[in-house]
Amino acid sequence: MKRSATVLGALLALLLFTVPDTATAVEPTYGEIAGAIIRVDVTIIPGAQTTQSLGNERSSSRMVISDDGLILTIDYLIME
Repeated sequence: MKRSATVLGALLALLLFTVPDTATAVEPTYGEIAGAIIRVDVTIIPGAQTTQSLGNERSSSRMVISDDGLILTIDYLIME
């Protein structure tokens, strides 16, 4: 019984150190969210595989997901 209490106490202590404090969490502002959305326009080379179905000019909205400029996109926009 004493061992169970010790293990439970250790697990609870570990939980307290690993769970983030939700009271200090800061939600992004509208400006921060809007600033992360960009427009991407591409022109695909003539004769590429998907030009017949998707066309030579494509555009879409994308989201910057990291501080170093990594962009989340979908493959059909830049497939070729």
